[in-house]
Amino acid sequence: MIRLMDRLDVPRPTYRVVAGWAVEKVGRLKPNGTLLRRSPLSDVLELEAMRSGVAAKIDLWQLLKRLSSTDQRLQATDFDQLLQRATSQHDELGELHLAAAEALRK
Repeated sequence: MIRLMDRLDVPRPTYRVVAGWAVEKVGRLKPNGTLLRRSPLSDVLELEAMRSGVAAKIDLWQLLKRLSSTDQRLQATDFDQLLQRATSQHDELGELHLAAAEALRK
């Protein structure tokens, strides 16, 4: 992915990494009645967020694959492999999400 970003002259915004880390830490301070331990819903919500992110990644790879037929900068990228990996991640996160939701019923 870094090579693709370099080929497309996409800057690597380190501030996004730092901002993501900070938001995650601040999110733990929410008053959910479980200040010193995780909320029972935390796993479910985090898995939903990750699954949404991976779904967006799948959409991105599909779009870039389509654009690669006309953009020389994209042609050296194996979008089929990236799509397969993202789809596998999405499926695995789906199974983990179901398991986390089922655990709440116990």
